[in-house]
Amino acid sequence: MKRLFACVTLLLSQFGFANEVDKGLKNIEITNSIGGLIQIDYSDYDKLWNNDLFDASDIDLRRLRLNTKGKIGNDFSYKLEVNFNENGDIKVEDAFVHYKKSNSNIYIGQVLEPLGLEGITSPKWNTAIELSPISSVISPGRSTGLTYRGNFDKTMVHLGVYDNGRQKKTRLNDQGEESTGQAKNNLAYTGRFTFVPYQSENTFLHLGAAYSYRETENTNLSISSGGAIRGDSPVFAKALTTANEVKIVGLETAFITNNFSIQGEHFTLDVDERSAVDKLDVDGWYLLTSYFITGETRNYYAKTGDFGSIKPNSKHGAVELFGRHSEVTFDSASSVDLDSTTLGVNYYVNQDIKVSFNAVRLERESAGELASGYAYHLRFQLVY
Repeated sequence: MKRLFACVTLLLSQFGFANEVDKGLKNIEITNSIGGLIQIDYSDYDKLWNNDLFDASDIDLRRLRLNTKGKIGNDFSYKLEVNFNENGDIKVEDAFVHYKKSNSNIYIGQVLEPLGLEGITSPKWNTAIELSPISSVISPGRSTGLTYRGNFDKTMVHLGVYDNGRQKKTRLNDQGEESTGQAKNNLAYTGRFTFVPYQSENTFLHLGAAYSYRETENTNLSISSGGAIRGDSPVFAKALTTANEVKIVGLETAFITNNFSIQGEHFTLDVDERSAVDKLDVDGWYLLTSYFITGETRNYYAKTGDFGSIKPNSKHGAVELFGRHSEVTFDSASSVDLDSTTLGVNYYVNQDIKVSFNAVRLERESAGELASGYAYHLRFQLVY
């Protein structure tokens, strides 16, 4: 409770604050704003997502975030965001200082690592409720370090060096579960390059590539997948105790024209291990298509290579239909294949309120045995 009070006090104390700092900084104006995100989910899923025991359903406070952000003079800005879970625990999401000069940006602190189009896009504005199985497996989430982003004509370069060492929580799953590593001085090097060869008012072609090299020596690493749904248990999980390093390579593309868009990514993840027991190679891809029956266009940001908020064309809101298919192979002592298909609809009441419904079919083949199941996911979202 003390931590909760301290964080809320810190954030609210900044509310509406805009002045000039004196005593040597009196000519530097500091501006500030408060914002946040609420996501409430209802999911109903087959026993495949519940340790093969029985069908289940959940109501989940997926995200409750509060942030404060602002500018310090002309070149610096900052952001602090925390998330509150159902148990009252507080987790720091973003916590960084940002320096911008011309087309170059430097971030010091905890940020989202630049790895993949789905992974770098805010969960507020991704089309599907949850990431595709392959994106959720390879996404390292947020890390503390030094990040550089530069924009040069039609290209964007995003590079970072991050702490992946002692007590570093390496999230390589979509269950919200994290494994605490015990290694010292381990680092992660992550980079992403995007190119927009064609762009007009409502048409974009996006190409990109990403790479991450992650030192994991003496780290307890867990890699798992929930198959595009956060159920009671992952549909694949493997604990690695002798991994030396992890290498991730990704390719991505997206094409948006008026109210239609298509995007896809392919990733490989290779674990260099000291024991054959910890051998694991992951290979997967997804393809997603989206169509606004009310005529809107997905909001693409070339400078950051991701998607943003949707502003409905009318007071009646915007309706988006989409479909996504993903396949992932986990190759270890025995191979596991996941095939996931998601169909969904998003209703944007306005720019701040979104209601989503996803239907997921998953097939899992392991050791020659095939299992399948269905899941249904409903989300209410408020951005403030």
